[in-house]
Amino acid sequence: MAVVQDHISERPDVLASLIHIGNMFNTQRDFDQLLNTIIKETLKIFSADRASLFLLDEEKNQVWSKIATGLNKGQMIRMDANKGIVGHVIRTGKALNIPDAYSDPRFNPEIDRVTGYETETILCFPLTTFEGKTVGAFQVLNKKGGPFTKEDEQILSVMASQSCVAIENVQAFEETVRKHETLSVENQHLKQQLKGKYAYPTIIGDSKEIQAVKQAISKVSATNSNVLITGESGTGKELIARSIHAMGHRNNKPFIALNCAALPETLLESELFGIEKGVATGVTKRIGFFEQADGGTLFLDEVGEMSLAMQAKLLRTLQEHTFIRVGGSQEVSVDVRVIAATNMDLIKSIHEGLFRDDLYYRLNVFPIHVPALRDRGEDLPILARFILANIVSKMNLPTKVFSESSLVEIRNYKWPGNVRELENMIERAVIMSDNTEVDMKPVVEELLRTNPNDAVDNDGIGQKNPKSSGRQEGKSYYSMDNMDIKAAVQDLEMEMITAALRLTKGNQLKAAETLGVSREGLRKKMQRYVMVAKYEG
Repeated sequence: MAVVQDHISERPDVLASLIHIGNMFNTQRDFDQLLNTIIKETLKIFSADRASLFLLDEEKNQVWSKIATGLNKGQMIRMDANKGIVGHVIRTGKALNIPDAYSDPRFNPEIDRVTGYETETILCFPLTTFEGKTVGAFQVLNKKGGPFTKEDEQILSVMASQSCVAIENVQAFEETVRKHETLSVENQHLKQQLKGKYAYPTIIGDSKEIQAVKQAISKVSATNSNVLITGESGTGKELIARSIHAMGHRNNKPFIALNCAALPETLLESELFGIEKGVATGVTKRIGFFEQADGGTLFLDEVGEMSLAMQAKLLRTLQEHTFIRVGGSQEVSVDVRVIAATNMDLIKSIHEGLFRDDLYYRLNVFPIHVPALRDRGEDLPILARFILANIVSKMNLPTKVFSESSLVEIRNYKWPGNVRELENMIERAVIMSDNTEVDMKPVVEELLRTNPNDAVDNDGIGQKNPKSSGRQEGKSYYSMDNMDIKAAVQDLEMEMITAALRLTKGNQLKAAETLGVSREGLRKKMQRYVMVAKYEG
C-alpha cells in the first residue's frame, strides 16, 4: 500500500480526484450524478478514451452500465454476467490488464459491434464491498500512448475501492428515500380506506348478465392474473376492477387508477414510471404509479388510447416486472397486478396497426365484459333505487322515493351513457324535486327530445311503444309486450308502498296496516328495494 501512496503523492491530479470523490460521500445523493463524476475524474487521470462502471444484477445474472463516455444520452449497456472481461473480473474478483483485447479469448466483441467502438487495451478492477462481495467492475479502455502500466493498476485499485463505498452510500440513501415514499403512499391509501373511499364495492343487479360478471370476479380475484375489462363507457369498469382488488389477497395494498386517455404520452410515461430529479429545470424526483401500486393493483383505464411507443414500454414492464424512471439509470423491480379496461375493439385496433397484439395477449389473460345497461333492463328498478338512496345520503337530504311513474320512465330510455348517465339524471331529478317524491318524467322527456332514437320499444330497441308507456288511461303497463314478472311484482310493490307512505304521511305503522302487512314486513320490503326510509311514527 505504501507503493500506491507514493505514486499518488507524486500525482497531484490523482490526489485531487480522490479527494473530490471522497467529498461526495456526504454531499452527493444523486446516483447518476455520482457515477458521472467518478467517470469524469477517471478519464482525467488515465487519459483514456472511455471509462465505465458496471453493476451486477444478481437476479438476472447480468451486468449493466448507463454511465460510460461515448454513449448516446440515455443509452444503456446490458450483458450476460458470464461473458467478457467484465464478467470474468466480477466472477473471479481479480483485476485484468489486457494489452490487446481481440487477442484475449475472454474478450467479448459483442459490445463493440453494438456501440461501433473498437476496443484495444483494457484495465478492469472489481468493485468489492467491505464484506468482500463483488458488486460490479470498474473498466477503463484505450489509454492514449500505449498499454496500461502497473502504476495505473495501483491507482485504479484505490479508485475502485473508494468508488464502491460512494456507490453503496448513495444506493442506501436512495433505498431509504424509496421506502419512505412507498410508506407515504401506503399511509395515504390507509387514510382513504378509513374514509371509506376504498370500501368494498357493491355491484347491483340480479340479471343473468350481471351474475356472470360477479362469478368472473369471484374466480379471478383469488389469482394474480392480469385482467382486461371491456364494455361501453359508463358501465362501471373501474367498479369491477375495485371489486377484484377488494376480494383478492392484495386488498391490504394500494389500488391505483390511471386514465391513459387523459394524459399526453410524455406525461403518461412519467406518471406510470416516475421521474428523476433534474431531468428538466425545476423537476423534482417523483415515484410513479407502478411503484405506488407495488404489492397491490394498478388499474389502467382506456388502455386502448396508449401510443405504440408507450405500449412497448408497458409490455416490457409486464414481462420483466421492472422499469426505469424517466431520466434514471437504475431498474426498479415491482410486484403489481395490472387490470386494464377499454371501450374500444382492441382486435380491430390490432388489425389497423394501432395496438400491439403481444400487449393485448399479455393483458387479456382473463377477460371480463361488462354489459350495457340497456342489455340488463331487469336490473334498472333496483339499481335506480340504490342510486337514489346513495345520492340522498350524500346530500344529507330527507328520504326520497321515486314517483309512481318514474320507474316506467326510466325503462323507456336506453341510457346510452349507461350507469354514469343514469346516476347523473337521478341526481338532477333529486335536485329538482321539492318534496319526498322524485319524478324522473321531466328528465327522461328532456333526454328523449335531445336523443329521440334512444327511446325503448317493446322489444327493448328502437322507438318507444305507446302501448307500454305506463299506467295511462287505465291500461296496464304489464302487457304481453313486457312480460318480466319478477320486475313487475317489484314495481307494483314499490308503487303500493310509496302510495301508502304518502297517504299516511310517512307513518310506517299505519302504512303497514293499510297494506295488510306487519311493520317489520314493510321494513324488510323497503330494505330489499333500497328504500331505507327515515320516516318517524
